[in-house]
Amino acid sequence: MKIGTQIGFADKLNLEEEVIFKTLADAGFDCVDYPLMNEGYQGAIWQLSDSELRSKMETTKDIIHKNGLTVCQTHSPLDGYWWGNISTKEARWHAQIQAIKASAYLGAPYVVIHPLFSTYRVDQQKYEEAKKLNMEYYNFLKPYLEEYNVKAAIENLFGYYPSKITCRSICSTVSNLKDYVDTLDSDRFVVCLDVGHAVLALQDPVEMIYALGKDYLKVTHM
Repeated sequence: MKIGTQIGFADKLNLEEEVIFKTLADAGFDCVDYPLMNEGYQGAIWQLSDSELRSKMETTKDIIHKNGLTVCQTHSPLDGYWWGNISTKEARWHAQIQAIKASAYLGAPYVVIHPLFSTYRVDQQKYEEAKKLNMEYYNFLKPYLEEYNVKAAIENLFGYYPSKITCRSICSTVSNLKDYVDTLDSDRFVVCLDVGHAVLALQDPVEMIYALGKDYLKVTHM
């Protein structure tokens, strides 16, 4: 197992990449979770040409490798498609494609791609409706995952009741996660288990780890 950490807030410290990655290496980390999610779907990075994106990511990768680290995973923009927001679908899904390319250029084997969901989809309400949308989404991305040799890690999420109390939502349970991966029927899709999300969805993360096993579970967030 490789132990890595997010660097999503390091930019707020106004540190150069060389300092960030040397600090992580000195602290004993093996790898980096590179936060592509911070760009959002309207980030300037997604408007770069392929050659510009490759150059930017490979420059960062060289700095990471120089410090004895690798990129173990990335995290694509969180807002891939807000529920029912058809008008921005093309731009949002384009950002996901670019995130897959960026992950490949960084040398990351996995890109965490959240399922599409409505915050207030609680428990199993509209499960099939949500699954249908997500199958369209992930199958749309599959050719890019194959072309760039990256695997999408589907992360367990949680939702809120209107009262703001947390509960199960999209892919909150082991059965949900396995159902998505099995339905997609491709080695391009695996599971990312977020321990905090599991607790917020009233699930036992330890039980989930054992139940998912090594065939499904490839990435964890703690």
